[in-house]
Amino acid sequence: MGVRTRTGPVAQTSLSCRAARRHLERAGALDAVRRGCAPRGRGQCRRSGVPAVVHSPHRDRVASPRRALRALRGNQPRDSAQLSERSLAAAVAAALRARDLPVLSRTRRARGPPAHAHGNRCVQRALSRRRRRAMGAVAVGGVKAAELDGVTLDAYGTLLTLVDPMPELLALLPGHEPRAIEHAFHAEVAYYRGSVGAGRDATTLAQLRESCVGVFNEALGSSLSVEEYVGALRFEVLPGTVEALERLRALGLTLAVVGNWDFSLHERLADAGLRRLFATVVHAAGKPDPGGILRALDSIGVIRERALHIGDAETDEEAARAAGVRFAAAPLSDAVAALT
Repeated sequence: MGVRTRTGPVAQTSLSCRAARRHLERAGALDAVRRGCAPRGRGQCRRSGVPAVVHSPHRDRVASPRRALRALRGNQPRDSAQLSERSLAAAVAAALRARDLPVLSRTRRARGPPAHAHGNRCVQRALSRRRRRAMGAVAVGGVKAAELDGVTLDAYGTLLTLVDPMPELLALLPGHEPRAIEHAFHAEVAYYRGSVGAGRDATTLAQLRESCVGVFNEALGSSLSVEEYVGALRFEVLPGTVEALERLRALGLTLAVVGNWDFSLHERLADAGLRRLFATVVHAAGKPDPGGILRALDSIGVIRERALHIGDAETDEEAARAAGVRFAAAPLSDAVAALT
């Protein structure tokens, strides 16, 4: 039952239809089309067999062939023996040109669930984090300033950052290799992060500093004093911080700092000229535990439903979620600019 070739304009169409029919017979798809469906592979639509990615970006291009096939199936008898091969081949040829049908071998059909658009696990984790930030009770997208009464902010990485201490330490320790000094510094930082909650007041802060400098000296084989070591650690305000804080205050919002920092946080903020902008400062917050955020909100008289927390770390987001407040990721200037 070949397609008859006619003279005139129809001949060209018939030839293209015959070629399309041969192509479909090789692919094993013509019988499926006659039955009113097409072989479905991974990531393809259940009804039409169209690859999922084709539906959205090429919707206009594939819509006409799809409508033609639907009309053909609706108007012609369902029995494949009574279905016009020439009409069918013409519609299928148009569908193939628009990539509206899959091409599968006779012996192998794609199986299994649709492949994830991003197979890389790192990408999936990044997308998961983005989805968490865009969904749920703590999402900041579309938050209006009128819906807020207060904002709590992380300290290190959001307001302040450490100036590279290596030049100061090299000047204090001329007889030691830079790499050894850097190794000792990282050892001290690791110890501090695990013990920061111990510096709750002036007395315990002094004890914490003694312990930290002891870790540094032991790792390097040096004998720096607490005053020398602490004096080498200087902090600076991150760009755009002051302007962002001033804008938040201009919107009538009460500000508080909630930091995983020792008792010296108050002094560091004062030295940076930022302390005056905050109604309260909570140090040794213990994030991701929500207690620090909740204590700050209680101090400034703001309920959690009308509060926002801004920070740069996952512990900030986890603490905000646990506290039931909205969350926005640093940089601070970007988070403030997103408020409508």
